[in-house]
Amino acid sequence: MKIVHIIPSLNSGGAETMLYKLLKFRQSEMDIEIITFISDGFYANEIREMNISVHEINIKKLRIKSVFKIINILKGADIVQSWMYHSDLIALIFGKLLLKKKVVWGIRRSYLAKEKMNKRTYFIAKVCSFFSGYVDGIVSCTEVGKINHLNFGYHNKCFLVIPNGFDLEQFNPDSGFGIKETELLRLLNISRWEPLKDHNTLLAAANILKTNGIKFELLLVGKNIDYKNKVLINLISYYGLENEVKLLGVRKDIPDIMYSSDIYVSSSISEGFPNVIGEAMSSELYCVATNAGDTELIIGGLGTVVPVCSPEKLADGIQKALNIDKTKLMEIKTQARKRIEEEFSIQRIVKEYETMYKKIYQIG
Repeated sequence: MKIVHIIPSLNSGGAETMLYKLLKFRQSEMDIEIITFISDGFYANEIREMNISVHEINIKKLRIKSVFKIINILKGADIVQSWMYHSDLIALIFGKLLLKKKVVWGIRRSYLAKEKMNKRTYFIAKVCSFFSGYVDGIVSCTEVGKINHLNFGYHNKCFLVIPNGFDLEQFNPDSGFGIKETELLRLLNISRWEPLKDHNTLLAAANILKTNGIKFELLLVGKNIDYKNKVLINLISYYGLENEVKLLGVRKDIPDIMYSSDIYVSSSISEGFPNVIGEAMSSELYCVATNAGDTELIIGGLGTVVPVCSPEKLADGIQKALNIDKTKLMEIKTQARKRIEEEFSIQRIVKEYETMYKKIYQIG
């Protein structure tokens, strides 16, 4: 079976990471090629080292030569798997309508609010929704994403939910790394600087904890989470948390940081399938998180889920976590990792993708 994946880039985003894992942990013999619209990218060389061809085609300058290159690559495919709307449209036009190939779309977005989407992306999503009944499979990584796309006009035919998968060897609390150098309560949040991550609520909750006499340090990790971010610095100052908050920016040692923390805290207003929650649970971190996207589904009762935009509820959730009996807390943390292993391990998720491909391949 030959599968050609079409994806905008091979950078380190959610879709790109999932594709990389799908290739790295594949369990079946498959002939695989990739079409990308941007040269190189974070995962490009690692994928090439797997003896997988990566074809770079600039669709912004789609010339006749590029069109024929796409057609020639897709000619030998049994299945065309696309990732995100622009790729879905290319797969529809060239794979399904022109070459009559079996096509599977990958849906990564959970919400389709017109005012929060690029106009072109919104238009392409609308076009895809109109033709969605023609493709052979649609895969969303979230339950909420499936519901919202069906409400948006997507056809229910062959619409599956396959969540993201986690490499439990990467997040292994028994590795011996990340030894904590202080007994001070360590709270951790990993998220880029943007309104939907709602750092204001997180810091307001931290201020409540401080007012209540709780001694802690709050580690903030992510893009633009550094001391150059004047808005964030002012926000920290406003809540009087200069001594409690540490800004670490973008880090490559996330597993070590998780192992050395006590509680993972998420304050997001909106999420799809928040990978970081699964990673925290894999690291046996207790999670206190807002009810955004599929967060509650991932946690599965093995953490605390609170309403969005409520500093009081978030602070209360953290304080309740501190009052859990130590033996009980260790049991919850162990069960949390076991839940990720049983429900969301990358091996299980890869198997779901490959089972889907085989079923589609065998039909007609």
